[in-house]
Amino acid sequence: MAFLLAVGVLIVVHEGGHFLVARATGIGVREFAIGFGKRLVSVTRGGTRYAINMLPLGGYVMLAGMEGTDVKPSPDNFQARPLWARLLTISAGPVANYLLAVVLFAWVLAGWGIPTTSGAVIGQVLSGYPAAAAGVRPGDRVVAMDGHRITTWSQISSFEATVGTQPIHLLLERNGHTLTVTVTPVQVPGAPAPEMGVTAAVTYHPISLGRALAIGWQETAAAIAATAAVLWGAAAHGVAPPLVGVVGIASLAGQSLAVGVSQFIVFAAILSVNLALFNLLPIPPLDGSRLVFMAVEGIRRKPLSRSLELAVNAVGFYLLIAAAAVLAVHDVTGRL
Repeated sequence: MAFLLAVGVLIVVHEGGHFLVARATGIGVREFAIGFGKRLVSVTRGGTRYAINMLPLGGYVMLAGMEGTDVKPSPDNFQARPLWARLLTISAGPVANYLLAVVLFAWVLAGWGIPTTSGAVIGQVLSGYPAAAAGVRPGDRVVAMDGHRITTWSQISSFEATVGTQPIHLLLERNGHTLTVTVTPVQVPGAPAPEMGVTAAVTYHPISLGRALAIGWQETAAAIAATAAVLWGAAAHGVAPPLVGVVGIASLAGQSLAVGVSQFIVFAAILSVNLALFNLLPIPPLDGSRLVFMAVEGIRRKPLSRSLELAVNAVGFYLLIAAAAVLAVHDVTGRL
């Protein structure tokens, strides 16, 4: 449910960006749909059909003439509008996701405040994880891990990432007394490293809405830079970037909500940034490929063959479906 909520909002915002700019630039919108497959419910207003379809993993805006569905050309056809209008319309989806990320980050900062971790104190122990089974409790302070003194939460995260699924001996302080427990991290689908199932104790310092928006903008820029760096680094070294499929994203959404509402909103903001960047990749039929087609059109001073573009987009669509299926298997089995 957490996954469907996050993805549903992100899709509505993304497609809503395309929709609003298309209307503002005189491009007709034939359909605004959430989901794919069989249509469950729909209503038509102002020449646009608004629909909810059976499979909620996506959505689309069908622009007039864009998919070759209009029998007769009309002034509001996508291809009939100026190049600048088409560029703005296609770019509006990713831009809307970036703006959503700013708003979500600012929402957390204004509503909860700036988070500060309280040293090496455990805030939450996730149910069903090794730490809970070992008897770790919220409020415990981690004194040492395998004999290594711990004073900050970053040290815990770093140690957790290096040991893999090997047992960790934790020296804890609880109510003035010390005790030792053994925790063996487990690999969770979609997680970058094995986890014990604990989160840091956090205190929040309230800030104004204006400052929250400014920091939200900075957080969004930082998330864009971090994601782009990962993609660029993977491409530079000729290796596949760390990818997560639908199953992995659903698992991460559930984990973030288990930690708290604010963490879930931050997760949605980061997911929104990733969705925007993914859509800007020059892979048919994503927004990035359409922008490439229009860039070529601007250089050539005439559009490419519509039949060629439609064929490339169709092939790309089925390849993306296949890739999504492979990633889903990887999320479940841990193997490609």
